[in-house]
Amino acid sequence: ERQVAHKHLEAVVPGLQPGVAYYFRVVAHNARGPGASSESLRVVTHSEADVPGPPLNLEGYATSSTSIKLSWQEPKILNGRISKYVVTYMENDGPGERIRETTSTMVELTDLTPYTEYNIMVHAVNENGPGASTGEITIRTYSAPPSQPPHNVTLEAASSTSVIIRWEPPLEGRNGIITGYKIGYRRQDKRYHSNSFTTEGDKRLFVLTGLERRVVYHIRIRALNVNGTGPWTEFMPVETYENDLDESEVPSAPTNLRLKPMADSISIWWSPPKDDGIKVRGYVVGWGENYPDVYTETLDGKQRFFALENLKPMSDYVISLRATNEAGEGPPVYGSMRTTEKSTTESIAPLIPPVGLKAIVLSANSVVLYWIDTSLSRSQYITDNRYYVVKYALAFSPKYKQLNATDLNLMIDDLKPNTQYEFTVKTVKGKRQSPWSMVVLNQTFEAIPTTPPRDLTVHAIDGKPSTVMLKWQTPKQPNGQIIGYLVSYSTDNTMRDRDWLVAGIVGNKTEYIIKELRTGTTYYFKIQARNSKGYGPFSAIVPFKTLP
Repeated sequence: ERQVAHKHLEAVVPGLQPGVAYYFRVVAHNARGPGASSESLRVVTHSEADVPGPPLNLEGYATSSTSIKLSWQEPKILNGRISKYVVTYMENDGPGERIRETTSTMVELTDLTPYTEYNIMVHAVNENGPGASTGEITIRTYSAPPSQPPHNVTLEAASSTSVIIRWEPPLEGRNGIITGYKIGYRRQDKRYHSNSFTTEGDKRLFVLTGLERRVVYHIRIRALNVNGTGPWTEFMPVETYENDLDESEVPSAPTNLRLKPMADSISIWWSPPKDDGIKVRGYVVGWGENYPDVYTETLDGKQRFFALENLKPMSDYVISLRATNEAGEGPPVYGSMRTTEKSTTESIAPLIPPVGLKAIVLSANSVVLYWIDTSLSRSQYITDNRYYVVKYALAFSPKYKQLNATDLNLMIDDLKPNTQYEFTVKTVKGKRQSPWSMVVLNQTFEAIPTTPPRDLTVHAIDGKPSTVMLKWQTPKQPNGQIIGYLVSYSTDNTMRDRDWLVAGIVGNKTEYIIKELRTGTTYYFKIQARNSKGYGPFSAIVPFKTLP
């Protein structure tokens, strides 16, 4: 949808195509924002018989992370000689169009951005001018290794043998879905070899353990996706403590307290206490209008940021912050801040729901969500106090859970295997909330069964003393389609599992006959289920004595 701003009661809209139906609507604006839209008006432009019709059968596919190949057929209506074709393409939700001209019915677009959707259309030109365009097609370029390193990397000694590493994903140049981060570290003395660890893509914090006391380590990090690794950050130094942290006394006050007010919120940042020999397990932030500690919130010891929400505009707040450990709460550091005046724009303008929500399944229990906030700049960098609420549930279930996110992605890792879920997200800024985004669905991967087959029973068969029939129920949590069972049996239930006799069963049968047993003998039976991921746990052992 194109928009034309105008101050008069009439407007001329140029650049339309001949013989095409367009829909127009009008919205009035004043200082408080846009009003309600008019009804849509359908108008068909006049046809121009002497220009070409639209090219036919536009197709395309990505040939690399930076190129797309297109082909089409000449228009059904030529009206003379085609002098050239004009390919118009732009990034999905991008800032502007790009044009490529050719005399052929195929072209390769190059110098594109990796892992980006492009909207593409083509029109033909003859001596009388440009004709109608094809319909728009959307093609995504292939992903590529990240081209930028993670940002906002911080290091903090946690003990005499461990260091906490924090970071944020690359601001730009992710070039695909980040699947992990590689952390490299070495002693300052370069005679020692480097070591590395790899984390999952949803992590923003890693505790490096097993280090030596009072040693300076150099640490760097880079992002990974399915195509490879991105560039390293620069090495950053951090020194482990000489002794393990003490908890026989409370921590000193946090340092470097910083406050940033908005109309209905105050953002708080801080640094750990100066006395780094005392263990900090958490922080307690308190606040109130004109008085501290009317309200309190307990935070994790690794946290360095907190936002006070739902405050009154133009009001004075006193904020306290204390570090805590097993010995108790340390002395507070205080700050005061006045919230700002609530602007007309902030109170009136509605929030736009996130778009492009995607649910990428990572495992049997986890999904990572990505979305786009069109009210942010192209870099999608959040500079205010907004956050996002993700709602998810079993598909078509009324019961749901909610999680908050301060970035444009969220990892959810408490899902059930082989289960379809639905996800939606909304934006929250102060007291304003956007509508929920469109719902997306995806199904988690299968996992090995987490419960054994149920109600295993053994039955004698009349007239066949050396034969028994086993019956059971399917596992309560199969975590996928059951494709077989393994029955183990022995006359000695103290034997190792690998020494038991086994019988494999294909398919999801719930009974099986075992023959050629010794008569008048006590056997022990157990069973486990199998799906595409492997075998689940054994059932309880069931003894049974065959007939004499």
